[in-house]
Formats: sequence, C-alpha cells, structure tokens
Amino acid sequence: MFACLEKISEENNIKLEEEIKTKIMMHLTNLKQDLEIRFPDTSHGDQWIINPFTCDLNTVKMNLKEKEQLIDLMSDESLRSIFKTTDLSKF
Repeated sequence: MFACLEKISEENNIKLEEEIKTKIMMHLTNLKQDLEIRFPDTSHGDQWIINPFTCDLNTVKMNLKEKEQLIDLMSDESLRSIFKTTDLSKF
C-alpha cells in the first residue's frame, strides 16, 4: 500500500524491523483514513466549483434555492463568455 516506504528503505540501505514497519504502516493507514473522512472526495458533487457552466445539476450537493441560483448563472451567456476568456483567478 505504501510502496515509497519500501523504496526509501531500500535506496538508503535501511533495515527496518517488521514491528517498526507494521507500526509505520498502521500509522499511515490511520492517517489516510482520517484524511479521507476530514476531506472527502469532491470530484463528484462539487464540479460546479471548477466550471459552473458545465456541471450536472443532478449531482450537485445543493438545496433547491442554490440550484436555482446555479441555473441562473449557467444561463447567463455574458458570464459564460467572460469565464471562457478570463483567467480563472480573475473571474
């Protein structure tokens, strides 16, 4: 699961005892799980943040009022044009 640990120990000629390897692996596994809970995958329901003009309204995590506002935004051709031609940090 954590191939880098094995690679680093081999490259640096480090011999890790199995008990230490197990503790490190358990720690990294717990850390990974904790990060996944605290920072869930946003690639599904929050695509509107990346590009509000091409997102799928069926997958966005919004209440009805927010969806209506997003629809208004998606329908605004002048904003769409500005979005296409302007640097994202300035939009």
